[in-house]
Amino acid sequence: MRQLKLVDIPEELIVQILSYLGPSDLVTCELTSSTLRSIIKEAVVLRYSRALQVAGMEDNPNSNLSVTERLARLERRESAWFKNIPDFTTTIPVHHNPSGIYDLTSGVYLLGNTNRLALHYCKLPTSSEDDTSWKNIEVERNIIDMGLAAYEHDLIAVVTTSPVTASPPSHNIELEFREFSTGQWHSLAQKPRLLVTNSRWERPAIGIEIVGEYLVLIITHSNNPWRPDSQFFVYEWKTGTLKLKLSRPHHTYHGLIFLAESVFLLPNASDNTLEIWEIPLSPERAPSQPTCILGLPQLADNQALSAISCRCEPNPRGTAALQFSTRPFHTSPSDAIAIFNIRVHPRHFPLQPLPIHLSSMFTFFVHRRALLDVFASSPHNIFSSHDAPERIPWLSWGPPITRWLNADNVPTRWITTTAGQRCVLIADNAANHGFPVVILDFNPYNLRRTEKYLRRTPNPRLWCVIGPQRVEDSECFVDSIESSLPYTACASTQSFEYEGVLMDEERVLGLSTDMVDRIQSICVHYFG
Repeated sequence: MRQLKLVDIPEELIVQILSYLGPSDLVTCELTSSTLRSIIKEAVVLRYSRALQVAGMEDNPNSNLSVTERLARLERRESAWFKNIPDFTTTIPVHHNPSGIYDLTSGVYLLGNTNRLALHYCKLPTSSEDDTSWKNIEVERNIIDMGLAAYEHDLIAVVTTSPVTASPPSHNIELEFREFSTGQWHSLAQKPRLLVTNSRWERPAIGIEIVGEYLVLIITHSNNPWRPDSQFFVYEWKTGTLKLKLSRPHHTYHGLIFLAESVFLLPNASDNTLEIWEIPLSPERAPSQPTCILGLPQLADNQALSAISCRCEPNPRGTAALQFSTRPFHTSPSDAIAIFNIRVHPRHFPLQPLPIHLSSMFTFFVHRRALLDVFASSPHNIFSSHDAPERIPWLSWGPPITRWLNADNVPTRWITTTAGQRCVLIADNAANHGFPVVILDFNPYNLRRTEKYLRRTPNPRLWCVIGPQRVEDSECFVDSIESSLPYTACASTQSFEYEGVLMDEERVLGLSTDMVDRIQSICVHYFG
C-alpha cells in the first residue's frame, strides 16, 4: 500500500494544517515541494495568516471584511509604517480648555476639562472624510482621572472626588463605571459607583488600568509635603469586589502595566525595582508582597529616583476580547513593547519638580512577552505567600532584552508614545526649530526586512541598531548601562514643530500648544 503524503490530501485540508505554522516554518515548507510552494503563495488565508504573524497582529473575527480585503489593508498599513509616510494627515482643533487628564487608546483621543466635570473625546479618523467632532461625558463630581476599556467592555472608569462635611475636612475618592458609548451607568457593573477611600487630600495622582474582570488603581501624592502613603487597589469591576489593597511609603508607586489578565507589574521608585504581582483568586488569599522582584541598574550613592512612568499598549484581553471593535485586525498584546521613563535626581534635592539640569531622564523598552518569560522562569513558585520573594539582579535579566536611551532631549510629558512594537519620538526643541518624527520598530521580522532593504537601497532616513550599546556616560548609576534589544528607526521626510508626539495602533498624533502650554490642536497622521 502506497504511503500517503501531505500533498495527496485535499488542498483545503493542507491549507488548514499549514495555517498553524509560523512564518519561518511556512518558508521552510515552500522549499520542500513545488506543490506546497504553489499552495502557500496562492492561498489568501495562508498569506494573511503569515502577514499577521510577521506584523505582530491578530485577526478580529468581528470584522465583516473579506480575507482578501483584510490582507490588502494589512499590507498597505505595514508599507506605510515601514516608510514613515502616512496615508493622510488632518488637524483637529481643541475648543475647550484642557486639563492634564488624557488618554489615547481604542481609536479614541480623550482630554479632560479644567472645570473637572467633563471628559471630552473624539473618535480618531480612518479616512480624511471622517467626522472628528468632540463629544462629552459629563459627571456630577470632580474628575481626577479615568481608565478606558472601550474595545473590550465599552467601559470608562472615572475616578472622582467629593468633599465630606466633617472635621477635619476630607474627600471621598470614588470609581464610577460608565458605558463609554453613552456615558450612562454601565449595565454590567453591580455597583456603578464605588467608594475607594477617604482622604485628607483632594487631588492625588492616579494610575489605572482595566483588563478583563480586573481593575488596578494606584493613588499617590508625588509632590505633597506631608508625604502620605502610596496605595493600590485591585477590584473585580463588575461585582465591586476588592481583591487586594496595600499601602506603601510615600513616592513608591506611580503607574502599572498588566502582563496578563491576572498578573501586573508595579515599578517601585523607592526601591529601584519592578514588582510583579499576581491577583489572588479570593480576597482571603491576598498577598502582602509581590511574587517576583526585578532589580533595575544600581543607582550611585548620591542619586535617587523622582518617578518611574510606564505603559504597554494594547493591554492583554480577557474572555470578552474585542466585542466592541469592527477593525479587521489588532496589535498582539503579548508582542507589544513596554516603555519605562525614569527620572533620576541628586539625592540632596527634594522630590518637587527640579530644574532640568539637575535631573536626568532615561527611557528603556522591553517586550511584554520577555517580561512574562522572566517571570515564568523565576523561582517565585517555590516560595509561600509568607516568604520574601527573591530579587533578580538587573544583570541577570535586563541587558539582553531591553534597550535604554538617554531621554534628556526627548519630551516625556506624555507616556502614550508606543503601540504594539513601535514607538514615536521627536526632539524636545522641535516646537522651536522643527524636527522629523522618528518611528522606532522593535519587531524582529521588520528588522530583518530593513537589513535586506538597506543592503540594496541605502536610505539616510532609515537605519538599524543591533548589538549592545551603552547609555551615554552618566553619573546616575554605579555602572554603565548596556542593553541589546535591536530595533529599526525611520525618520519622516518632513520636519514638524510639535510640542510632543503620541501614537496608537493606527496613527501618530502631533500636539501643538499655546503660550501657557495648553493643547490647541492635534495633527493626525494616519497609517492604517
